[in-house]
Amino acid sequence: MYEILLDEEVNQYMTDLRKAASTNDDARRMFEKIIYIIGRIEADGTRAGANFIKNLKGEENANLYELRPYDERIFCCMWDGNHFVLLTHYTKDGNQTDKLQLARARRARDRWMQEHPVVKKESKKRRR
Repeated sequence: MYEILLDEEVNQYMTDLRKAASTNDDARRMFEKIIYIIGRIEADGTRAGANFIKNLKGEENANLYELRPYDERIFCCMWDGNHFVLLTHYTKDGNQTDKLQLARARRARDRWMQEHPVVKKESKKRRR
């Protein structure tokens, strides 16, 4: 099982979307779709399938994934073994992933990793 963490931008987006969902059917559908995808990722991680989460290609995009609800894109990364951090989002308007948005996601990933270093756990030695 994986845990999902929201960075500031995605947290604000989800808060705004939840508010809009009470009066707007499109916002409600988007909110429900994102919650569904998050649930699939919590259960299956990257094995949830390319319709939900896509591993981005390229060395510079190592540890960067894209959640794919409708025409929205939410970039995320893995952190500390069993956490996915949702970093940034944008509305896709073409066939290709927007290079500027991808660069912004890489910066957010790098910032998160720098601000939240993983502390290696010491392995317990067996006593005889």
